[in-house]
Amino acid sequence: MATEKQDSSRKRPSNFRIEIPGDETVKSRILEKLQRVKSYLTSTLNKPVNNGLIIEELLDFWIKQQLGSDNSKELHPFPSTYSQTRRQDVDQGLFVTAEKSLDTYGELFEAHTSICNGKLKVLERTMKGHVASVRLMCTKEKSHSYLWSSSSYLPNDEFLVNHRIFHAFYSSGLLPVHYTRFVNGAGIGCITKERRSKFFRKYKEHAENESVQSVDNAINDEIFSYDDLDGTISLMRLEMRNSKVTEQLGDKVEPIATHINWAVRNCEQKESLDNIVEHYCNNHVHCHHSSRCKVDSNYEPSKIVITNGKVRKMLESAIKSSTIYKYHQDYILAKDTFYVESFNNVVNIFQDKRICFGDDQYKLRSNLAVCHWNENVDRGYTSVWKSRNPNAPATQKGKKIYKKLTYNYRINIWNHYISSFF
Repeated sequence: MATEKQDSSRKRPSNFRIEIPGDETVKSRILEKLQRVKSYLTSTLNKPVNNGLIIEELLDFWIKQQLGSDNSKELHPFPSTYSQTRRQDVDQGLFVTAEKSLDTYGELFEAHTSICNGKLKVLERTMKGHVASVRLMCTKEKSHSYLWSSSSYLPNDEFLVNHRIFHAFYSSGLLPVHYTRFVNGAGIGCITKERRSKFFRKYKEHAENESVQSVDNAINDEIFSYDDLDGTISLMRLEMRNSKVTEQLGDKVEPIATHINWAVRNCEQKESLDNIVEHYCNNHVHCHHSSRCKVDSNYEPSKIVITNGKVRKMLESAIKSSTIYKYHQDYILAKDTFYVESFNNVVNIFQDKRICFGDDQYKLRSNLAVCHWNENVDRGYTSVWKSRNPNAPATQKGKKIYKKLTYNYRINIWNHYISSFF
């Protein structure tokens, strides 16, 4: 009699894989430890065990050690701080937050977990400028609802973050169209034109005050560097009371100025300036070959000749104490427009030539340009770069690598601006 053949093959149980990072050394070490635990559990439980049972036993042991025997405690898994963005989340909402606001969120989360095991999820997000006002809802208790903002409030009930972004916008020289394009492209919110105008009315005053202070400091620094010259002038004024001094120097003020201008135009500053005293002492050995005193054989001095040794020393001291004498290299060819061009370059950062600004905007941007230039002009350099290209001889002179720009004026404006709210 034929009987139905039974399928005696055993079905393999369901399984899954766990990937563990590591090389062969790590693999061997982990497998060795698993084998030791497996041997122990097999002898203790008096039955075969698999890897799943081994891992569960180890995890239960760790939980018991960490949480104790109190079954009322529940293990809350900590999410990884490394979060990889999924394709569907690349257009998620972005906003700007402040450090203290993150602390507030942490305190809110801690307070909620102390009374509830539910998770907080974002129910609604409203952008207020660059600040996000977020409604958080508990997944278990609908009554657990909280409103959190990514910025703290100033005493006037406006957000700190928006004022800080506004300050950065103006102090960097951005145009309004550049600002709106950037923030809208990034999706980090945008301060409305009306609110920016409100900020501007208060901000421009502090920028102007900083500009005035910057100019005053620059002038004082310049005056301080010429203290010796002031002393010499004061001494000359005192000595001019002497009639002999007045007689021998009184007719030479304008001619000396003319001589200096001539020296500047002809790029013979220091050598020619040194000869001024000799010329008026009727010694023309080193006078320029084109001078009338050299060309005209019948030349006679048109000014009173200096014969007094004290007067000679006074005039010599006054000339050598002058700015043009001490810094003659700055007047080469009288064509060095470095400072003018340097300032114009800075102005272009804050004022686009193609745009006709209103009076208030023009003044604000001019004040910022003045602050920036005064702070960074004549800053030192760290090294000199020289090209090794023999076909570019102009680069062999070297190019100075200047120190980084500083922005203390920006810090000062912000401090004064924000202090006005307190």
